[in-house]
Amino acid sequence: MARIVVASYQNELRQLLQRGITGLTVKTAYNIVEASANFRQGDMNVLIFDLDSGSGATRYLDRLTKEYNLLVILTGSDTKKAMDFVRKGYEEFIIKPDDYKNIRYTNEFVLSIVQRIKTVLSEKYKKVETKKSPYGKYSSFATKDFSSKFSNKDGEFVIAIASSTGGTEALPRILTKLPEDMPPILIVQHFPPNFARYFCQRINKLCKVNVKVADSFEYISRGNVYMADGESHMVLKRKDGRLVVEKTEGVRVNGVMPSADILFHSIADIMKDKAIGIVMTGMGCDGAKGLYSMKASGARTIAQDKETSIIFGMAKVSKDIGAVDELVALDDIASRLVALSK
Repeated sequence: MARIVVASYQNELRQLLQRGITGLTVKTAYNIVEASANFRQGDMNVLIFDLDSGSGATRYLDRLTKEYNLLVILTGSDTKKAMDFVRKGYEEFIIKPDDYKNIRYTNEFVLSIVQRIKTVLSEKYKKVETKKSPYGKYSSFATKDFSSKFSNKDGEFVIAIASSTGGTEALPRILTKLPEDMPPILIVQHFPPNFARYFCQRINKLCKVNVKVADSFEYISRGNVYMADGESHMVLKRKDGRLVVEKTEGVRVNGVMPSADILFHSIADIMKDKAIGIVMTGMGCDGAKGLYSMKASGARTIAQDKETSIIFGMAKVSKDIGAVDELVALDDIASRLVALSK
């Protein structure tokens, strides 16, 4: 049995999560001490703790995690405070909405928490299974033979990935399966500020490829994954005859920064048919127009299918505007990238 408790001084947050987490019993508490009364030995206990509710909780959390089988999901508006907890080993942080009337951001917030809980429960109880695509391994919308067109044996080649809600769970399921000699991979994931570096450090330990936050004017090379930070756009450029990534400040595009559209357009301009573009789980439309641009330039394009997406938003828009060659189930994306990039 799983026991889920939301600890927050904010009534809006407690009510939002109690309504949004369906199919499971969710208790609420004003603070972490009150929340601890709901935990039981032998059960899977989940604590969703609002860091804005007060300080001094680290020692109490440490004691609780030792005493109970406890998953701690931190939330809050202060990412600097969250990083202090992350450095102490509390790896789950989801930034909370600053406006509870904004349906889009509250839905993304709740879905991110629900996905993390489902992942942990599926690992423990094996009751939540990833849905299989009715299309099999992948569904092709293309009518042309790409086998020779996408050969990577003659030089430069780039893979670009866009993801948002659900991406922090989905990306490791791709990156951990890739061999170390993959072409350079550029990723835009919609992170809160300061968390891209932590995310990269965490999953880099599990991967054969090297996963890092991209530095401005950094030359890219095989075997490396370059993640956009959460505070600037990332573009691909050519410098002294070599490919480099550059971080650029500016306005939000599609309501986000970094924007996958910005990255994809730059790749379409430079790489033409020597690239693969992928749009994955996430709300909104970021990446769709850029993916269309990549396809028009000759690149192969992929979207994560509906059945394995937490939110079939970005990928759906990409499919609807004709930007997608293939729909691919999440657990088949890695093998598809390996095959296409040879």
